[in-house]
Amino acid sequence: MAKKKVTIKEIAKLAGVSRGTVDRVLNDRGKVEEERKNNILKIAKKLGYKKNIIASNLALNKIRKISVVIPFKDNKYWGIVHQGLNSTSSMLKQHNMNLELFEFNVIEKENYLNQLIAAVNSEPDALLISPVYLQETLKFLDTLKHKKFEIFTFNSELNHDSILSFIGQNSFQAGMIAGKLFAKNITGKAPKILVITLGHHPENAVHIQNKIKGLDNYNTKAKANFDISFINISEFYKTEILKAKCKEIEKLFPKVDGILFTNSRAKPLLQFASYFSAKERTIVNIGFDLTDDNIKLLCDNKVDYLLNERPFQQGRLSLLNIIDHLYYNKEIPQKKYLPIDIVIKENHELYLSTDFK
Repeated sequence: MAKKKVTIKEIAKLAGVSRGTVDRVLNDRGKVEEERKNNILKIAKKLGYKKNIIASNLALNKIRKISVVIPFKDNKYWGIVHQGLNSTSSMLKQHNMNLELFEFNVIEKENYLNQLIAAVNSEPDALLISPVYLQETLKFLDTLKHKKFEIFTFNSELNHDSILSFIGQNSFQAGMIAGKLFAKNITGKAPKILVITLGHHPENAVHIQNKIKGLDNYNTKAKANFDISFINISEFYKTEILKAKCKEIEKLFPKVDGILFTNSRAKPLLQFASYFSAKERTIVNIGFDLTDDNIKLLCDNKVDYLLNERPFQQGRLSLLNIIDHLYYNKEIPQKKYLPIDIVIKENHELYLSTDFK
């Protein structure tokens, strides 16, 4: 037999108070004398009262705001994340939640910081951040000692006491996977591996740091004996600088066995490096994520593997996570890692639906 639902009327009768008083105590609105409040809570607990969170939220009719700090959607990777955020619009509307985006240019640190400040000043109920700049984000979070909102992160995993929950990839694991793919595809002693980052320096990007640590960890534990060199091209968007850097790389490393691109930007370098102009390419190339550019590189046999970090799902699930917390008061995971898909030319079409993006 189903257990009878405990009502406010029953609690009020046992406590010798009005239903309005019990309602104020259970919903934490309005002042009630401390001793009476404690007695009502004690009776409610003894009876096994459970608050109807959905009904309470509907009765309050409160509109909550989620502020999101995210790179502009004209960036091909982040455009997919935006699609994930947008896919929740009907869910947000159903739960009386508004979404406000604070977009920034991913290569401009000051722009990022300004948008962080603007998002906090918007007085959100929840703040969702893609913390692309590690040191600046940590310093900023240290200043939010008296915040009245919860902080959620995605894409880049930070360790900070103020962060309630993270959704994204396990970047360390991604680096381990890349190491294993190199080992399976490259023969010979001391294979030369280039780890190339197009964008701001890995020292200030925790997800790239963790990929490098994962690759190093695989190299050590598997005794793969990779000879690894790390290259950063911060001004990759300037054609002349990129061309010059490609020539410099080829002069320094005439024999290369594998290249790991640490983010979704493989195309700029592949356009200009003569490593890839030969008809019979011998270098094993590994990139990240199913952007249109990367899918074409995969299909054109310029890239061998794409490790897909599911950016669409990162955006979508981050907002659903916030809804669960704000509206349903659910306990949410401190970390939720999404699967990392190993995508090749022959199976890539299976991963083009939003279930995998």
